[in-house]
Amino acid sequence: MKRRAFTLIESLVTLLLVGMVFGAVMTLLTSGLRIFRETNQRDEAAQASTVAMDRLLCEFREATAVTEPAATPTQQIAFVKADVGNPLRLPPKTGLPNFNWDTPQFYLQVLYRVDAEGRLLRQVGVQQGGVYTETSQLADGCTGLRSTRRGPGVYAVELSVRYRETVKTTCGTVICPVLR
Repeated sequence: MKRRAFTLIESLVTLLLVGMVFGAVMTLLTSGLRIFRETNQRDEAAQASTVAMDRLLCEFREATAVTEPAATPTQQIAFVKADVGNPLRLPPKTGLPNFNWDTPQFYLQVLYRVDAEGRLLRQVGVQQGGVYTETSQLADGCTGLRSTRRGPGVYAVELSVRYRETVKTTCGTVICPVLR
């Protein structure tokens, strides 16, 4: 009985075929992983813009005064709201004579703006002097922020976010009861 072994050519052909199959599988896995990452990043950017828009709309509803959109650049929204977190706003237990609820220390100047790098920033400061003491970043990749007055105390807000070639615009309407 004669044993038959593989020849060098048969071994090389087998290695070549296995290498081609392995390369095809790796190409598919790599492209699938790339698509997954891009989709995940796009969804995260969309979710961040939606959360930022929800926060902006919620806070905008509390506005007691709005800097009219025509007077500001289209990349920002500025308004004044009551500082409900200020413990001095609680009604005094003892009647304080000459206590004025309308003092500027009880109100916050709030500014939402898109900077040159495309970050949506929220800046807050006490109404006096217009100095912002707190800045926080809410979203990346923003290309536009705009508000349009639709009526007394009614504003339409648009936030545009870019991810690669796609621009997604999130829209919302705000009714400010104090301004009606």
